[in-house]
Amino acid sequence: MAQTSRGFRRGQSVRVVRQSADKAKLAVCGYERHEHFGDDGVVTDVRRADDGTWYVVRFDDYGLDAVPYRTDELEPV
Repeated sequence: MAQTSRGFRRGQSVRVVRQSADKAKLAVCGYERHEHFGDDGVVTDVRRADDGTWYVVRFDDYGLDAVPYRTDELEPV
């Protein structure tokens, strides 16, 4: 599946290629939920907010490990 001009679709495989400074700080402090730089996941939800569009990416089979990302933090796999 290709990335559209608007972003990604639910069910699309993506890779985390960049993390915001806040997520990177949490990962360094040992918060495993934010240690996904370079990991592949699946977009499970698209959330539009006043500050832009967020894509919820799931990294496990159960949805317990899901983190929101912006378009510039992801690339299609």
